[in-house]
Amino acid sequence: MLNLKTISKILGALLGIEALLMSLCLTVSLLYQGNDVTAFIWAILITIAAGTCFRLMGRHADNTIGRRDAYFVVAVAWVIFSLFGTLPFLISGYIPDFTNAFFETMSGFTTTGATIVDYPERFPKGLLFWRSLTQWIGGLGIVFFTIAILPSLVGGSLKVFAAESTGPIKSKLHPRLSTGAKWIWMVYLVLTTACVVSYKLCGMTWFDSFNYAMTSTATGGFATESGSIATFHSPAGEYVCTIFCFLSGVNFTLLYTSVAGFRFRQLFRNSEFKFYTMMIAAFTLFIMLELIFQRNYEVEHAFRSSVFQVVSFITTTGLYSDDAAKWPHVTWVVLAACMFFGGSSGSTSGGIKSIRGVMLVKIVKNEFRQILHPNAVLPMKIDGYNVQMSADLMQSRMQNDIMDAFRHIVPTLPHFDKIQPKEALAYRPENAWCYEAGIKSEPIKNRLHTELTVFYMDIRDLQLTHFTASGTGRMLSNAGRAVSCGIEASLSARIASGLTADVNWGYTHATFRNYNDGRTDYRGKFIPYAPRHTVSLGIHYERRLHSRLIDRIFAAAQYNGVGPIHWTEANDIRQPFYHTLDARAGIGRGALTCSLGGQNLTGTDYAAFYFRSFGRSFIQKGRPAQVAIRIEYAF
Repeated sequence: MLNLKTISKILGALLGIEALLMSLCLTVSLLYQGNDVTAFIWAILITIAAGTCFRLMGRHADNTIGRRDAYFVVAVAWVIFSLFGTLPFLISGYIPDFTNAFFETMSGFTTTGATIVDYPERFPKGLLFWRSLTQWIGGLGIVFFTIAILPSLVGGSLKVFAAESTGPIKSKLHPRLSTGAKWIWMVYLVLTTACVVSYKLCGMTWFDSFNYAMTSTATGGFATESGSIATFHSPAGEYVCTIFCFLSGVNFTLLYTSVAGFRFRQLFRNSEFKFYTMMIAAFTLFIMLELIFQRNYEVEHAFRSSVFQVVSFITTTGLYSDDAAKWPHVTWVVLAACMFFGGSSGSTSGGIKSIRGVMLVKIVKNEFRQILHPNAVLPMKIDGYNVQMSADLMQSRMQNDIMDAFRHIVPTLPHFDKIQPKEALAYRPENAWCYEAGIKSEPIKNRLHTELTVFYMDIRDLQLTHFTASGTGRMLSNAGRAVSCGIEASLSARIASGLTADVNWGYTHATFRNYNDGRTDYRGKFIPYAPRHTVSLGIHYERRLHSRLIDRIFAAAQYNGVGPIHWTEANDIRQPFYHTLDARAGIGRGALTCSLGGQNLTGTDYAAFYFRSFGRSFIQKGRPAQVAIRIEYAF
């Protein structure tokens, strides 16, 4: 159940922030003597009244909040902000329809940039400023903005923190652990301020400078003129817009660490940044050449128009300086690709993020390398970080950061151990000495075949995947020395024409020798996920026919036994030995095969996987009994 009182307390504070934002727009309305003053006054009063009601409902909150409550607040904040954000449009009458007003507000807060307003220049200054402010706040996320501001409103201090994630490595607004929300907002403010001044120097009014600066740094797309930035006929303004949209498409954390520490090489060594800039450069060059040779553009005009549109599309800003509908059709495909990829994770841009483009390139390279080296283990690494380990690290830190932010309001929130980057990502390679001896025999030629193998493995720095203390993810670590020894035996026989059978058995004794994680000594314990016994017994029959309808019939059955399997280093949770039975029978004709088969026909109840999450243990069950009809055609 949701803790509604605590949630109400938090939502009340959120509405107080929104009323404060509306007050800025009221100041603009008063300054320009617009006819939207009354609308903003009523909107502020209604928002404050609603916020007060929420605070009163949470007056006697027990200050306990669970993960479900926190995620609910994160989700509902967007809806609440947008609902009350419609009030200035509705009360003023400039957007009298609620659906349209809600669409416009939500488009602003999500920096989508879609609008139902055909002629924004007909709107009063206060409403235009409110449109721009919604997307500027939404650029870094309402939740992030709130987490950065809310603790100060309730008398606490904030450590750090991200509430949203859009990338597997450097997720949206997920800074380095030493960087707080205030520093990310400082980057945002510095970019916006510099953009305002730059637009003013290009000849814009202060009002237009502020509005276009907010839409540029938020990559939102709302404009104060129906002709967008092309209205001003200013090449300098277009270059300014291009530069700041480009910077807003870069990971803010990367910008901060590179500029604040004067480590610009770090910026150009980042894989995502290089992919992002290379896409812009390549697409700009292609479109520029198309405009020069197909539309007779001058070189400078072609470059300015192409780079502006490419940056605007790749950052999903939506501003325009030229009519791209009149460009060659192939340029539309290029611009669509820009929108698809988007800017960097941790920026205000949209799209799937450039980091996934980097991952796609890595996957393709690994596939070709796998062809050359079929047995190679090729982990995906980006900038020296293992992608999966980085994702686990980010997930754990994000949970703890959200908890830290709300702990100023609710002190009773539980504390979890955080995954340390050095611990999660800096593991040593595994080394092993392997010894194996075996014998193969064929007592009856072409009818009976046997194999017997014994092995011994002395493993140093065993790599072990284990769950974090908080249970929010898994990470790879070294587990000292381990020894694995055992025996494998197999027998296959051709009993009769078309009838074959095989028996396989394996025994593995895999234990730790000197593994101590600082809390527990696991010496002599069995290595997790390594089954002690594996047994299989299979029989297969196939007969060729000379019928025109059917050229073969077949039947097969397979018995499998596995276990016991220990799921943890402490060997306190395990899956006992279990067995399953699979069977299949069918007919075939050429490339077409029809069969009836089943898996786990014994209906064995067994565990296939064990994991921990948020301090609780979970067992993933194996598949129950299944029966299916299969029709296959081999090409």
